[in-house]
Amino acid sequence: MSLSLKVLKERAVGIRDFQANPTRALERVVGSREPLLVTRRNLPIAALIDVEELERLLEIEARMELLEKEGS
Repeated sequence: MSLSLKVLKERAVGIRDFQANPTRALERVVGSREPLLVTRRNLPIAALIDVEELERLLEIEARMELLEKEGS
């Protein structure tokens, strides 16, 4: 198993476990500030990320779009 798959597996929760205890999953995301994948049959179906991380990603996206426009 590759390192990236191992890391993703450690950051995953099955949909049934998520449904049984969504608060625990959310606390895990907020406490670690790392994304958490929700999986069904071992396939990712959703990702939970901390709000600050989302804001950071949106800022990066906006900067990239600005750079692309400047380069055109």
